Amino acid sequence: MIVKDIPFNNQDWEPVSIASFNFKDSKPPWYGDIIVEGWPGNFGLDRDNVPEFFQIDANGRVSNQESLNAVLTGIAENRPDQTSSVAFKMKFPVDGEFAIYVTEIRDTEPAPKLTVVLDDKKVLVDDLIPIDRENYHPVMHNQYFTVKIPKGSHTISIANSGGGRIVTSFELKKFILRNGPDLDVRGLQSEDYILLWLKNQKYTVLHELVDIGIETQPGGVLEVNNVPNGTWIAEWVNTISATRIKTELVKSVNHKLILNTPSVEKSMAIRLQRF
Repeated sequence: MIVKDIPFNNQDWEPVSIASFNFKDSKPPWYGDIIVEGWPGNFGLDRDNVPEFFQIDANGRVSNQESLNAVLTGIAENRPDQTSSVAFKMKFPVDGEFAIYVTEIRDTEPAPKLTVVLDDKKVLVDDLIPIDRENYHPVMHNQYFTVKIPKGSHTISIANSGGGRIVTSFELKKFILRNGPDLDVRGLQSEDYILLWLKNQKYTVLHELVDIGIETQPGGVLEVNNVPNGTWIAEWVNTISATRIKTELVKSVNHKLILNTPSVEKSMAIRLQRF
């Protein structure tokens, strides 16, 4: 439906250029969430440049992320080539939360122990016991914990102070200033076609596994740069149900194209073709 009959080989494609994405209706400044993930073993891990603290900037980018190990091995079993803890430095613009996701427990004897230290104060200690011992399988352990973070600069350390191994991911809540819907916007554009994908940032396997609800994002105004002037036919598709939302004609002026996006629960795609 989205890519049918597009002559990909006859077009010069480049990443879509987004000028802005704002709320359709005015809203006060608000802050969205950002997920931080390390390498769980599927990719090569740079073990030679591991900082004492991983810095997280205001846009959610992590310094030295190629060295961020998602697997925390118990202190008692730790070897020089393994990691028992990770630590971050960041500045929260408003009061927020730091979430720790434990997606796997790869070894259970002795049990791993999750220990979280915020600004030199221990704020969480939890023995990670398999939720269902009789039917336990490592990939089936999905649990998360949250720590409240006051506005300002902080350090936080997450450690496996017990045994075994755990696989982690993290999320900073109310951290990134958003002017528009909290949606990832990705796509490609050429002289005759624009392909866009708008995805709710909470529509991930991680959030599905721990059963965190998804908040529908309100309508917005999306402006695309470097667009040939003219009239375009826009087809809007719900990618979950594979159903067409609407079809409309839009015009690009001064090499800019403005789209009024509807509310999005999980994922939506737009195909634009120039007349």
